[in-house]
Amino acid sequence: LRTLHARHTSRPVQCRHCGKCYLESQNVDTACYYHPGEYKIACPASCPGLSPSCMAHRARRWTCCDNRQRGNRGSTGCCTRLHAPPESDPYYSSALESINSRYAEAFSRVEKESCHQRDAQYLMEATLRDQKSQLNAIADEMKKARAGLPPASVRTSLSSTVVTPDWSSERPDVG
Repeated sequence: LRTLHARHTSRPVQCRHCGKCYLESQNVDTACYYHPGEYKIACPASCPGLSPSCMAHRARRWTCCDNRQRGNRGSTGCCTRLHAPPESDPYYSSALESINSRYAEAFSRVEKESCHQRDAQYLMEATLRDQKSQLNAIADEMKKARAGLPPASVRTSLSSTVVTPDWSSERPDVG
């Protein structure tokens, strides 16, 4: 089981500048030859300027090194650089898409879980608020009872009806 990096460095890739195939593990800064100048009709660098002999040596050449061979994709280059991979790689594009889709699924799952937890937290806080208000009401009733006032439920019943004791049942003599 090789990592993505190990597979990347051991597979052949075609350079977009010179067209040669190379392994990423063997790509060094002297691997790809190129010309930094232009290939056009020009005098050599040793030419003093416009003179009668100038027309005799005017030819297509590289402006950077006076080399007259065009070469294939800069194969006769006077400078070197690293090989450059293609602009887009279908293998890595598909790998990137699969990784992005996994992350998108994970993020949506985490977001759903966090929404569920946020809702549960809200319900718990609401329940605790209700319980706290109930406890405060009970505490108020207890304070009033200790002060000698009947509870609110008894006070409302006392004001509306008169409670009379039932003396009809006789108590047995204790003796």
